[in-house]
Formats: sequence, C-alpha cells, structure tokens
Amino acid sequence: MQYHQFDKNLSPLQRLTLFHDGSMTKFLELYFAENVQTEVIKESSQFDDDYLYDWKQFIPDAQIQREVILKNQSQGNLIYARSLWTKLNYDKIMQGNKNTAIGKNLEKKQISQRRQILIACQTKLPKSSNLPIRDVLSRAYLIYQEDDLLMYIEEYMLF
Repeated sequence: MQYHQFDKNLSPLQRLTLFHDGSMTKFLELYFAENVQTEVIKESSQFDDDYLYDWKQFIPDAQIQREVILKNQSQGNLIYARSLWTKLNYDKIMQGNKNTAIGKNLEKKQISQRRQILIACQTKLPKSSNLPIRDVLSRAYLIYQEDDLLMYIEEYMLF
C-alpha cells in the first residue's frame, strides 16, 4: 500500500478530495447532496501543453482530449477536468453517452476499474482552461481495467 505525505495545511476534506480513488462525480454528489452535471467543453485531437504530469509516458498514442466542467445547481462550477484517451478506449466507454461523467459510464457499462493517483498538489488553473487563473487543488491519475490503461485524467477543484 502506498501512503502519501500530506501537507498539514490541507483540511480533512481537501485530503479526501485529492486522494480518494473513486468517482469524483459520485464523491461530489454525496458531499453536496445533489446531482452533478457534466458540461463538455471540448473534445479534440489537439493537445494542450500545460499538463500537471508527463502523460506521454503512459498514453503515447493518445488521440482524444476531452475537457469538462462538473457543476451542480447550488454551487455552480465544481471541477474543471480533462482526460486523454485512445480512440478505442474512448469509443468503448463514452459511446452514446458523451455528455455523461466518465465514472457513470464505467458503472453503467459494468467496467470494473482502479485509479492510480500520480500527483496531487496546489497549482494554478491551466491557461488552456479559459477560466480565470487562480490557485486550486488539483490531481492527475490513471484509470485501469485490470492491467489495461484506459485513460489519463486531471482534475482542478473549483470549490
């Protein structure tokens, strides 16, 4: 088991948000006790150059970058997230449900998976997000199905 060094200035909620290994959408729905919507900002074959982590070592053949905002009625924007995929994995998981959260699609298609957190830190929102630049908590991780890598994800906490 891997343990993380925690910044003592992080609240318990911040540590839980950054280091839990489940669906962020489900976590937010439980925390705020209301539904979370996924707003797709962009799907593209053009990749930004301001990622938190060197994703190319994991998915050198990535073909799709997907950017979303997770939000709810009472709080507004909660998370800015972007993910990198091969076309094969994207079609397998997102086909027919592109406006649904990744975790909900994985659950609906009964794809068992695990997450490997690569980095969790305080950083600035990437300029490519087109959101006001400010310091936020963020994390980058991989999602696997057994030993097969499905995608790379970055999440930036806006709440």
